[in-house]
Amino acid sequence: MSDRFFSLVLQKEPRHVDDAAVVERLRDLVAPIGLSVSLLKDGLDGGPAVLEIGGAKVSIVRQAQPVPDGTLERVARGSIGWPEAPAAVAVHTGHVIVGCLEEAQDHQQALHFAAMTTLATAAVLQESDGLGVYWSTGEIMVSGGGWQQAAAAILAKSLPVADWINLIWRRGGEGEIGAATEGARAFFGMEIEFAPARLQPAEIAGKLFNVVHYLLMNGAVLKDGDTLGQSAEEIIRVRFRERGAQFDGRVIELSLERGEPMPEPVSRPAQQSAPMAASAPEAAPTGAGPVSEAGDGTPPVAMPAMPLPDAGKPARPRRPVFGRRGLN
Repeated sequence: MSDRFFSLVLQKEPRHVDDAAVVERLRDLVAPIGLSVSLLKDGLDGGPAVLEIGGAKVSIVRQAQPVPDGTLERVARGSIGWPEAPAAVAVHTGHVIVGCLEEAQDHQQALHFAAMTTLATAAVLQESDGLGVYWSTGEIMVSGGGWQQAAAAILAKSLPVADWINLIWRRGGEGEIGAATEGARAFFGMEIEFAPARLQPAEIAGKLFNVVHYLLMNGAVLKDGDTLGQSAEEIIRVRFRERGAQFDGRVIELSLERGEPMPEPVSRPAQQSAPMAASAPEAAPTGAGPVSEAGDGTPPVAMPAMPLPDAGKPARPRRPVFGRRGLN
């Protein structure tokens, strides 16, 4: 993996960002989970400041000018979660670059470094009174409030995957639509493509985000030919392709297959039983793991404990628990 995580915090007017104040904000932010934060180098000489959070080194670079023309306009126009993004790009005159200096060797380290960069970005956003954030890895723009929600999700040991990974859409045959992730490669070394199918965009988004969540928490457990799904009526086939439909490099392709209809349930007398956790999905019939569906298109949130400073060490895979995070 060669991608390093970084973000751009947009400022309406260039504003001095005090390194010590950022560190204090960050310490307050991560106090509930006990992460260490220290300032390794200030930026008083005009160069980048460097801080360390949870064992990850992150740089802060102030820029008293707007992001160069042509960099953000396309992404801003396609921003669904932040409709005001084009206006923010148009009025901003300064920005701050927040970048992780570490290069991840596996998906656990990538997950840890993405989380630490997200938290550092949230502190810079607060201190600089920023308009919003451009997350470079996924080429996605998030409002200031949305980014604070992403940081809060991490502190609650959840994953703000919808703020890290974008979706690119394409049309297939009549009535079909497909999508691909943008940003998953930084975690898995490959993007994920969902082949065109007769599904609503919200359904496809829910399925893609569920697969991303599962892989983030369990690693590269999918194999070529595996199937995912929760019923015999709907199966998602996994294929590894050397070239994707929307990307030149290797991709994980997901394609929808229709199976035989499920038989009608047999009526039985009601009986007392222990309640089942609503957020725990059933195991996939033949695949490597469960894939739950959000139903309303809201990406689910995985709840296992985040890897902290020792990220990267082998760990026993854990079954994820899926929930939902509000979009407000």
